[in-house]
Amino acid sequence: MCIRDRYQRRVRGLCTLLIDNMSRIGTYNEEGEMVDLYIPRKCHASHQLITAKDHASIQITIADIDADGTYNGDSTTFCIAGLLRNESASDHAINRLCITNGIIRPKTGSKTKKVKEAEKDAALATRQMIAKANIKAKRALTTGRGRGGRGAGRGAGRGRGEGRGRGEGRGRGEGRGRGAARGRGAAPKKE
Repeated sequence: MCIRDRYQRRVRGLCTLLIDNMSRIGTYNEEGEMVDLYIPRKCHASHQLITAKDHASIQITIADIDADGTYNGDSTTFCIAGLLRNESASDHAINRLCITNGIIRPKTGSKTKKVKEAEKDAALATRQMIAKANIKAKRALTTGRGRGGRGAGRGAGRGRGEGRGRGEGRGRGEGRGRGAARGRGAAPKKE
């Protein structure tokens, strides 16, 4: 028998010893009764111990069902620490745990035809609205109508699109009316 075979036997024996002891959690007396008053739980998502004072922690049991959708008597239990719930990460953690345990299927990311068509229609409607707004803005700029027009449309001083610095504002010949500048001063020169 070579050294390698002896080593593998030792490792196998140690592993079976550890597995047999790990199936029973807690402290037991000679009669086999559990003597621990409290056994801390462990968070399945973050692998942290859940303390006795962690009142935000949850334990959720999900029933296993068969292909017909009826309960078959088995269930899967997950513990989630309060830290994950405070960070609003418990939904994602539960989904990830369910996917890894085969309870739910992962989302493939492909969209259905209806969703794709609805997104195309929404994008087209948005483009049309933007085009209409651009046309209205161009008309307002060329005719002098609208807010903050240039030149003779609203007067040179106080259009909403233009700032109101020193020396600007309402004065003689700088009115707020449509068309030519209305005020006490002279009308603007026509070209």
